[in-house]
Amino acid sequence: MKTITSFKIAGLITACLFAAMPTKADIGAISFKTSAAGMNALETTIGSNQMTLETWLYIDNSTGFFASNMHNDKGFALGFDGWFKFQLDGASIWIDPTSWKENWTHIACVADGSQMIVYVNGEVAGTQENTTGYNTEADGKPLFLGTAPWGNPCNCKMADFRLWSVARTAEEIKNNY
Repeated sequence: MKTITSFKIAGLITACLFAAMPTKADIGAISFKTSAAGMNALETTIGSNQMTLETWLYIDNSTGFFASNMHNDKGFALGFDGWFKFQLDGASIWIDPTSWKENWTHIACVADGSQMIVYVNGEVAGTQENTTGYNTEADGKPLFLGTAPWGNPCNCKMADFRLWSVARTAEEIKNNY
């Protein structure tokens, strides 16, 4: 009688698990659908003058903000008012989202202390000079997803929201996309 080793058992279990997995993964998303949609995701602490925000968005013709920690004009706000807007401490980048409406789109917004950069699906879509980077006065203030602190909810879907205290490089953004 042969003895089955734990290595062989682990290999058999792993093979069974992979065989049962679907071949296409679904993106888990938060859907903000009503005028009261959104959530306070607690306090944001970035703690540097650099930041990167990445997320996947699905938007239609909606207006409103989908992420913000803006407080007394300090911090960031991301949203739509016909155009996509990345605002950081008073400086803004506006991008026409016509080509990516009604599609899942990867958005990355970077502030590196000299400029703000918006990437759409891994490619640079807009830049704006910003020599101050991220102003840490917004640290400790609430981060709102699906709305802004002053209202203006966004009728959209969001998945894989990430916020860093560093300016990620174009290569890192493209690799993550």
